[in-house]
Amino acid sequence: MSTYSPTPQTESMNLFALVMASLDLEQDVADAKSAFTQSRKLQRANGPLYVEPCEGVRGVFVEEGCLIELEVAVYGLDDAPLEWYKTLTSTLSEAGYHKLLLDPCYWVLRKDGVLVSQILIEVDDLWIASAPWIREQ
Repeated sequence: MSTYSPTPQTESMNLFALVMASLDLEQDVADAKSAFTQSRKLQRANGPLYVEPCEGVRGVFVEEGCLIELEVAVYGLDDAPLEWYKTLTSTLSEAGYHKLLLDPCYWVLRKDGVLVSQILIEVDDLWIASAPWIREQ
């Protein structure tokens, strides 16, 4: 099972700030709430993962002694950060962003060859810098 999820390099953070200042981009910081549970459906080589329901669910929504199938990543799973990274970067790709060769956490959006937005990913935290007209869309 693959569990490595990249985190940004110090040089990438410095470059991000430099580009933001040089292009007069406006910044935002975002935290994806319950990020891991928003990941794509788990697909494990050894089959589904079953867990005991937590208090409040056991005996109310699920019969006592039953197991439930875990369909999405949750905090505590070794591969949860990687699954979130794959889900997020797939969405960024669909939106037109491209990963820089420098760092797998550094994504940029160009319009007519000009950088108009950049995103730096740190697990479920995003540092975003965009041209004002991009932010309004």
